[in-house]
Amino acid sequence: MIIRLSQYFRKLAALTARGAVAFALTVASYAEEGAFSTPLTPARLDPAATAEWVDGQVKPRVDFLDAGSKPHFPNPLGWVVAMPSARMGWGRITFGAEGAPEPRHLRIGLNEAVPMGTIITRGKLTGVSVLKSAAAYPGDLGEENQWLPAKRTFGQELSVWTLPPQTTSRALRFTYDCPADEQKRAGGLSGVYVMGGAYENLAGGAMPFAARNRSAATLLNDGLGGGYGAANGWGSGDDGQRPVISSENPETVGLP
Repeated sequence: MIIRLSQYFRKLAALTARGAVAFALTVASYAEEGAFSTPLTPARLDPAATAEWVDGQVKPRVDFLDAGSKPHFPNPLGWVVAMPSARMGWGRITFGAEGAPEPRHLRIGLNEAVPMGTIITRGKLTGVSVLKSAAAYPGDLGEENQWLPAKRTFGQELSVWTLPPQTTSRALRFTYDCPADEQKRAGGLSGVYVMGGAYENLAGGAMPFAARNRSAATLLNDGLGGGYGAANGWGSGDDGQRPVISSENPETVGLP
């Protein structure tokens, strides 16, 4: 695949370069054009079901926004859930900050069941699962038999997860398996994008190249996050060495 980075440079950089804050919003922007559509809308998000689980205890995690952000997010889950024509936040929902070093979970619920085939996440996660159709909503976070695990097919901080065909669900469960020797025990979700269709990420096995910015080409598919710009290898004229990316000065990258 060959891509010329011009007017979509920042969209592409947000998804593929070293972790943009709102990476999933990039995919959502393409959903507006008919590709990679999501079944999620603000009206389908059920903020009352947001909860964390650790040490066998469930705690509501509804009120996670600071006072300055609340007016901009009538539905607080828009902070991390990417949807077309909807803004996202710039931080993460943490969960399981206290408790023993063992698995901790975060639940996001929906007002109705929707198809789920592929899930893209950014965060400190080791697992993603969805509520089985036979389980009572919103699901018991500690009952493994109520949740259908997704398969992690690519990534580290930025990950792609896939589910069996014809899967529908009303809730997502995000998991972090905390190691015994870890001091900062909380898991974290910075962004999630749900697609009804099943997709495979072939970028992980590609050998990336860039026509001009060759030294940073490997950052296109390393699955890591941390921002983009001159300091992380992918800027747009902000390092004073290369011109601003534009239709007159495009960068060409490839993932063969």
